[in-house]
Amino acid sequence: MKQITTIFLVMIISTSLSFAYDFSYIINNPSAATADDYIVSTSNAVIKSETDAIYWKQDIGAETMDGAEPGTIIYHFNFDKPVSEAKLFIRTSTFHWDYSQGHSYIYASTDGSNWIKLVEALPPEFAGANTQSYNDFLPASFSGSKDIWLKVELNSYGSNAANGSVWTNTAQHSRYSASIDNKTFQLDVDYLLTAEVQSTTGTSFSITPIDADTLTTSGTIPDVGALLTLENSSTTIQRDDGSILEVKQKAVVSLNPESINILRGEVTVAVSCNYEVQTPLANITSCPAIQRGAESAKFTTSYSQNGLNGSLKVTVISGTVDIIDRNGATFTIAAGNNKTIQSIVPRTSWVLPIDNDKLYGGYDNLFIWTEYPDADSYLLEFNFPEPVFFEENPGSAEFQQQTAVLTSDFYIEYDGLLIFILPLPKGFDGIVLEVRLFALDKQGNIIADSVASDRSTITVKD
Repeated sequence: MKQITTIFLVMIISTSLSFAYDFSYIINNPSAATADDYIVSTSNAVIKSETDAIYWKQDIGAETMDGAEPGTIIYHFNFDKPVSEAKLFIRTSTFHWDYSQGHSYIYASTDGSNWIKLVEALPPEFAGANTQSYNDFLPASFSGSKDIWLKVELNSYGSNAANGSVWTNTAQHSRYSASIDNKTFQLDVDYLLTAEVQSTTGTSFSITPIDADTLTTSGTIPDVGALLTLENSSTTIQRDDGSILEVKQKAVVSLNPESINILRGEVTVAVSCNYEVQTPLANITSCPAIQRGAESAKFTTSYSQNGLNGSLKVTVISGTVDIIDRNGATFTIAAGNNKTIQSIVPRTSWVLPIDNDKLYGGYDNLFIWTEYPDADSYLLEFNFPEPVFFEENPGSAEFQQQTAVLTSDFYIEYDGLLIFILPLPKGFDGIVLEVRLFALDKQGNIIADSVASDRSTITVKD
């Protein structure tokens, strides 16, 4: 396991790309027009401009720290969806001169009343400076909240601090230098997507890249990862996008934004237009152009596979769907009709990571795929977006130097699924790569007439 992890990390360590968050807000110059978009109150705090510096400071100080009201700046970020995780960069600086010295704090809160201290900048030695930054994810208590409050408190105290003006410049927030145009504040937020469990029988699991133990019994589950229903089990969920999924027994379903991927079993979906159900043989899209004025569709998709022989049946209950097979042929099916497709599936299929998925630094990450008949091991090929994989489902790896062999020592088998656990340390935030799998025979060669799995593009997050 250590060898595979080392190979994987060596290949990704050299490239870092920025990750697109659901919400991102950046301030350079604190006096810019958009810099106060989320400031809801200030008290005894002003923005000061010097020759090459602009910053927040306390307006009027006192001879002692508790002799004057702190200079306070409060930010409030309110979101339509609950927060999954939020990464914050914010800083404060203190100085010590004969006229005053500084002492400052930065706090965070989910309600604007109960505050968690993030940063404290103590007074430095005389003629010194002390800059303290918070550059990390906010505590786990912010997950699920729709609000992020931030409070900065600035204190300048000393013999001249009561005169304000330049005499209270010893506690600063968001110090900006015009000559280098530095960033002074950044908040990046990912929203928490949840699905509501409407009903369940037997035993079903919600599986994410870092958690395989969530039962779909009631309440909400993550609207990411995959659903696994056991024999004589079923579950019905309403997803974050409003779609309703009725997942029958022994199904394996990966959850994508506004789409699902059925690797096994039967799923009935009630969805809006342009929703896609993917399978190893074909993709089904609701409300094609021929269905003018439609707003939704309901249809059942059943997929099974015996060896390499895949079988797909789509039954339309209401609305109209387009079925597009792997060769590009399109079949339009209206309510009351069905379509069956049978074909060879010469590849394994990803359950996790799905395309546009994430890996998480500091966690054991799950790689799950379908077992290929008579495969002795698997070849994992991974690559950065530049260059990308040039071919879809080739018969051999394009980048042999970026591959790792996964023998049975590295994965476990569960009911036709193979599970590989990758321990991923922190420090690779923002790395983006593509992965795919080949089935190997006992001699370590790619099995004749087999091809690579579909690619998955994944982003690493700390």
